Amino acid sequence: MKCSKCGHMLPDTAGFCAYCGARTRPRLWLALAEWSRIAIGVAVLVATAMTLIGVTYLWDRGIISSDEEPATPTQVVASTSLPSPGVLAANTSVPPTATPVLPTAVPSIPIDTPTLMVPSPTQSPFRAVAVFQDEFDGLALETAKWALDIGSGSAILVDGVLQLQSSGRRYPYVHTQVDPFPSEADFQITFRFRYAEVEDCGVGIIMTSYLVPVGLSQDEAAARQQAAEAHGVQAGVWQDRVNGLQLWYRSGPDRIDIPFPGPNTRWNEMAIRRSDGQYTLYLNGRLAYASLETPHRPRAIWIGHPADLGTGCRWDTLQIDYVRIESLPEDQ
Repeated sequence: MKCSKCGHMLPDTAGFCAYCGARTRPRLWLALAEWSRIAIGVAVLVATAMTLIGVTYLWDRGIISSDEEPATPTQVVASTSLPSPGVLAANTSVPPTATPVLPTAVPSIPIDTPTLMVPSPTQSPFRAVAVFQDEFDGLALETAKWALDIGSGSAILVDGVLQLQSSGRRYPYVHTQVDPFPSEADFQITFRFRYAEVEDCGVGIIMTSYLVPVGLSQDEAAARQQAAEAHGVQAGVWQDRVNGLQLWYRSGPDRIDIPFPGPNTRWNEMAIRRSDGQYTLYLNGRLAYASLETPHRPRAIWIGHPADLGTGCRWDTLQIDYVRIESLPEDQ
């Protein structure tokens, strides 16, 4: 465009004449274009800033996350602290060579419909032979199979279920009359159980190389048990209000507690299998622990609690649907 005062040619966007200094009027569309570019730049900057603020807000609240691998489950080892009242054995730490195999999803383990990885007697490709079995479908415990000390409680059979309970100083103590396990062959023991009520004083179902005498004090029973574990094996299930449901394994230095969220008051099925000197523990079909090799074998089963606490206690109510022991052939 030309300067209206001196006539020199000027850029279309010039606001003043470079020759005489007179004010000019740039073309309106060019001015608008220039301001539009500025406005777009500002809008982009504002949108970017808002996006960053929004992402930070969602990240802080866990609504979005990175693609990192999830954290591995905390390894569970036996505590060195003394157990709560009613629990027999004080726990010790697991040696470095003992390898716990934790359930892949503890809170979601199926409960009501057992689906054992180790087959039951009715569908066993292992050609297992039942050597001991009790379905508790009679009117009373079979004295040829079980010895019973009623303690301060009760032991009744109702609709094919053995139920034990107590509110006194002693809980019922049930144990096998004779050794129910094969003397040399590999085997599997399976039992279905339920803690109908979980209270302060815990009870359990234990496969063991020894029997704790009935009526000892809590400390005496625990000391006797721990001394025997050094030269034997113990495995089974236990539950009390403080520690929840636990699977136990003890044999010499190989000691582990495998805890599950509790209290657990549903039906569960536990299987313990001995094969080539190693014990594997399953809960509802999921492998929970694989032990070190050991020469020790169990010789008895006990249910309940053998100790005299010296005072009344709120005990668990324990129900057992069945106990089965199968002999497995050597080639399996």
